[in-house]
Parts: sequence; C-alpha cells; structure tokens
Amino acid sequence: MKCDLHVHTLHSGMCTVPVMDRICRESYNDPDEVYRILKGRGMNLVTVTDHDSIEASEGLRHYPDFFLSEEVSCISASGTRLHVGVHDISERQHVELQRRRDDLSALLAYLDEHQLFFAVNHVFSSLTGPRTDHDFAIFEKHFPALETRNGQMLASCNSAAAGLAARWGKAATAGSDAHTLRSLGLTYTEVAGARNQEEFLGGVRRGLGTAQGVSGNCLALTQAVAAIGCAMIRERPSTLALAPLLAAVPLIVLVNAILEYTFARKWITRLGWSLTGMTVSKALSTLSGPDYVLMRRINRWPAPRWIRWWMIASTRGGDGWFWVGCGLILLLTRDPERYAALTAAALAATTGALLFITLKKAVGRKRPCAFEPHCWARLLPPDQFSFPSGHTITAFAVAVSLDHYYPSAQPALLFCAFSTAISRILLGMHFLSDVIAGALLGAALGAGSVWLLSGW
Repeated sequence: MKCDLHVHTLHSGMCTVPVMDRICRESYNDPDEVYRILKGRGMNLVTVTDHDSIEASEGLRHYPDFFLSEEVSCISASGTRLHVGVHDISERQHVELQRRRDDLSALLAYLDEHQLFFAVNHVFSSLTGPRTDHDFAIFEKHFPALETRNGQMLASCNSAAAGLAARWGKAATAGSDAHTLRSLGLTYTEVAGARNQEEFLGGVRRGLGTAQGVSGNCLALTQAVAAIGCAMIRERPSTLALAPLLAAVPLIVLVNAILEYTFARKWITRLGWSLTGMTVSKALSTLSGPDYVLMRRINRWPAPRWIRWWMIASTRGGDGWFWVGCGLILLLTRDPERYAALTAAALAATTGALLFITLKKAVGRKRPCAFEPHCWARLLPPDQFSFPSGHTITAFAVAVSLDHYYPSAQPALLFCAFSTAISRILLGMHFLSDVIAGALLGAALGAGSVWLLSGW
C-alpha cells in the first residue's frame, strides 16, 4: 500500500516569511482536490498533515481510506523549532497535542503514553531555523521515525536523512510536502503486502515502510513558489503590485538550495560521520545536470586562436582591470550622475565579493581543472573553489548598476559581462552552473544597489 505522509492544504495557515505572513498562505490546496489527485496518482490511503490544524478533515472524514494526521510545530528545550508529523490521531488527541506543542518534553511524553506514531520531518533543513547538538540527541533517543525522503528537499539532504535513520535504526517515512497540487503523491511511503490502514501504519511503525518517489530540485521548487504567489494574487487582487517580485523566485530558490546543502553538510560533519552520495558534486548536480558533460567537451575542444585571445582578454579584464578603468573614465567626465553610478557599482561589487567568498568556502566545490586538464588554457585559478563564479558576479553586478544610469551603454556593458562569464567556462575555470548562479546573483546585487540608493 502507498500513502503520501506529508501533504498540505489551505488550512496550513499563513506562510512564515516576514511581511508575507500577513497576506500569503502556506498552501492554497483545496482538500477535496487534494484527495482526488492523490487517488488518481495511485495512493491507496490518504492523509493530510497541515500545520497545527485538522480542519481539512471536515470534508474528508467520510472517505473510508482517509485517516487524520497533522504536522505539529513545536519548540525544543534549546529554543529551536521542529516540525513533527503525527499520524492516525483523533480530534481529542489533536487538542492535547496543541496544548503541549510549546513544551517538547510534555509533547513527547503524551505521544509515548498514547502510543502515537510520529516522525521528525525534514531533519536536515534550515527552513525551520537552527539546530543544536541537543536536538539531535533528542531525535536519537525519543523519535521512532525520521522523514527520509521529502519531495521538496534536495536528493543529497534526503540521502543524509536516510543514512541517519539507518544508523540509528529508525523507521522511515516519506511524503511530498506538497504545498501545491503539482507535486502531490510524487513522493510517498510504501509498505509491501499491507492490505488495510492498520497493516500499513503498523508496517511503517515496525520499520517496514520504504521511501519512494522523487526528491526536490530547484525547478520544481521554483514552480511551487511561483504557483503559490499566483494563487495569493487570485485570492487577494490588491497584491498584484507584488507580481514583479516573482522574477526573483529562481534566485531565491537557488540560494536556498545552497544554504540547505551547507546546513546538511555542517551537521553531518558535526555528528562525526559520512554518507555515500552526500558529496558536493552530487548535491550540485541537482542544480545543473549537464555540468560535467559540458566540462569534458570544452576541455577537449581546440578553440580557434581568435576565440582563445578573446576569452583570455575577457577573463583578465574581469579580474577587475576593465571595471576599474570604466570607473576612472566616469570620474573624468562631467556627468552629474557619475558619483551615484560609481557608488551603486562599488556597493554591488563589494557585496558580491563578500558573498562569493563566503559561498565558495561554504560549498567547497572543486574547479573543473581538479577533475580534468584543459587542452590549451594554462591560466591558474585564483583559488581552489568553483561555486559560484566570482568574476561573473562582479561583472553582472557592475554592468547592471551602470546600465541604470547609462542605458545607452547597455549593449557594451552586457557584452563585457557575458564575455567574462563565457570565458570562465571556456578557460576551464568554472562549471556552467557556477556561472549561471554568478550571473543571477550579480544582476540581483546590481539591481538591489540601485534600488537602495534611489531610496536615499
């Protein structure tokens, strides 16, 4: 039997992002539509795990294959926040769980007393806040199960959770964590040979459940966030003015993926163990699959001489000399906006430098030259880390900043920025995803610096 054990509806409450928590829901899924889609995707049993709510059950309780669950938002003794999936509960038990959710010790005591099955959800996610050593000690001692496959989390983070569950001898659960209809039932828990709800839940409790289906990726999460944003606008037409912010969703999702991977790797290292598959290359391949194929083709391509000179000149200019030269030329002009333009460019470039230095050390991805030599490029990289491309961040940060003040120079600025970005790939200094991330981050920093200064 199959069941998606992590599902949200419009009863999950408001989102937790500051400001947006006043106008945007966690999910806009209609419970009846959720049931219909889950059954259509082959789920034998259906449950809903809204945040601290069982309101969705009002319209679903008459189905014989539905059982009541919820995701309890609780606070540990160390002050950190946890999401605990509790399954097959009654309305009275829901009330008691909510009474105890701000006291994890009392909550765990109640769950044990009533022999309820529960699991800590997305154990290696930073979205609920930080973790402490005490939290993991509690997980190991008191939790019977861990969610080992979450349909919104990177495969590497799910792999880490599965390894932790195996190491501790915990039962495994899996669910889509669907906040939109698109991903419902694509990740689920399966118990082979179970014939009814009692046998299914008993099997999961005894560790016989297996995690099936997909993990998350940047594209799917971008689509989900955009869908929630569009649903918010449909429900509240007054929020239409926020629609341009949807353009920033891919960048936000990319940064979140990096932070999630870094968070998981930090705790794996801190716990003093390693996992097969929890590698930088696997985690980042989730972001950009063609990276290594493209790297091998480029490293073995004997480019024409004119392309070689163009790429070398672009990357040397991208070292900073070209942009410094642009600044000096602007200072010599009498344009009244030259100081504002230079301030915006300097702010974006400086912030970008701090950002890529931090991200490179946190992610620790090796450069292409560490895997395979280049057939003609002999330039030495400035450091050993690859993600994201610092040259590309700086180029797009400065180009977008200056473009705001000098739109007539846009073709030249973008030509230089793209030339720098392409050169980092063709010279074997970076992977494709390094440069894409750098361009998105740099453009966002450039636009942000202009917006900040215009507000002043």
